[in-house]
Amino acid sequence: MSRSYISKQNLDFISWNDDLDPSQLINCDYTEYYFDGSYSEFESEKCEPSKVTETKTMTRYAMRLLIKISTLLLCIIDVRTECIAPPPCTCNHGNVNCFNLGLTEVPRFTASSESFDSISIDLSRNQIKKLSNNAFFNIATTNATDVEIDLSNNYISEIEEFAFHGIEPDLTSLWLQDNNISRVQLSSGCGALCLQVLNLYNNPIDDFDDILHTVADCMEYLLIGGNVSYPWPSNLQLMTKLKSLQFKGFTEQSIPENAFRSFHSTLTGLTIENSHLTSIPQAVCNLPFLDFFLFHGNTKIKEVRSLVPSCSSQLNSVTSLELSDNHLLEFPDVFKTFPNLTSLKVSGNPNMTYIRESIFANISLTGLDISYNGFTRIPQALNNLTRLPNLFMRHNRIKSLEKDIFPVKDIYLVDFRYNPIIHIADDAFDHDKNMVSLFLDGAAVTSFPKAFRVLDKITSISFWDNHIVCNCSMKWLLSEWPHYDKVAITGSCRNINMTISSYIIYDLPKCP
Repeated sequence: MSRSYISKQNLDFISWNDDLDPSQLINCDYTEYYFDGSYSEFESEKCEPSKVTETKTMTRYAMRLLIKISTLLLCIIDVRTECIAPPPCTCNHGNVNCFNLGLTEVPRFTASSESFDSISIDLSRNQIKKLSNNAFFNIATTNATDVEIDLSNNYISEIEEFAFHGIEPDLTSLWLQDNNISRVQLSSGCGALCLQVLNLYNNPIDDFDDILHTVADCMEYLLIGGNVSYPWPSNLQLMTKLKSLQFKGFTEQSIPENAFRSFHSTLTGLTIENSHLTSIPQAVCNLPFLDFFLFHGNTKIKEVRSLVPSCSSQLNSVTSLELSDNHLLEFPDVFKTFPNLTSLKVSGNPNMTYIRESIFANISLTGLDISYNGFTRIPQALNNLTRLPNLFMRHNRIKSLEKDIFPVKDIYLVDFRYNPIIHIADDAFDHDKNMVSLFLDGAAVTSFPKAFRVLDKITSISFWDNHIVCNCSMKWLLSEWPHYDKVAITGSCRNINMTISSYIIYDLPKCP
């Protein structure tokens, strides 16, 4: 039922929207009136009795009359935004939502009488098989100079040459990943095509040179590749403005050393996924402004010690490096090439159990993620880090947290989720008094750890999917951990139907 929210103080019409939260409008003079004549009253903590009495004396019939007048006015004034796409698609200003509607073709867009600076059209997760000529022609009537179209996760196998005719100069982003496209030929028609973002991931394209030749002029963010082998696209050399390149499924074991030459001064992000490369390509050394580098799922690595290239000059610009799911057997020495890293992720290597102590000597990080590896204890090498605020070690094989596990003084967040931890020493966190958040979900400890006593700054401890037995043996925390009532402790007791937090608050004080 549609509702109108009206303030008693001035009887102004406030909203015509089911999504409005009445609690946002509550004050001591506020009464919520509905179109069926019913109402409810809210009193704030500071309401004066006289004002509340005055509110309750409001004549209900007068309000019904006012509501009827408001209804008539709302029927006369059509506040809906014109939609250029037919139902079941919906529009919200410049956003056209046709997501997951079972469409088998691009809807017939109508000419628009409204103008927008930008238009975003979501046609993802449908059953569209073909993009016909002039499919988006009427989008030009919106006068938008920034058009984004998402056609990902469809069944598109054919794109006619003039499918985007009419919006070529304004089409800036095109998402075509996860389709059946084997060939893309985009004509610029009467206008210059100026795509800035193009995603062609997971399409059976075996030669990208034709499409790259068409879109090279303005391209800034490019995602290509999939599960089909393809040669290194030579037309990448036509791109001079590329800021981010992501390529997937490249089946050659190496790429040309000058592969990134034309955009070496603009590229800041590089992702290489699921390739047959046997090491990080030497071409990376020619990217002096690279900031983020992800090397993921490249399982053909032959020798870990030759994984990272030796560059003539260190890549000082790289601050974030992710080496995940590469099935490495040992931790690579990445800091010789990337000395200024602040964020490092080396995860998804189930046979990695050891880190050489010298690797982290005099290194400062803001975040280290070594999850989904085979570590059975906290690596001793972490002791050499001068700074490590955030550590992620999810899904390893750690069974025990022993004394002084983190000599690093400024560690704030530690994530041990889903390690088979059965023991936490009482002095495990004695050097980690600045810790703020601790995640122990999925551990196997049965008693509430006394190691928490020294954590005076901690604000949250997560214990979901755990084995904590809640009983009077926990009474120590009432006297020995003065900070306990300021900590958000999540998780449930194993032996009773209560959360750990509820047990501490309501039942633990009753213990003798």
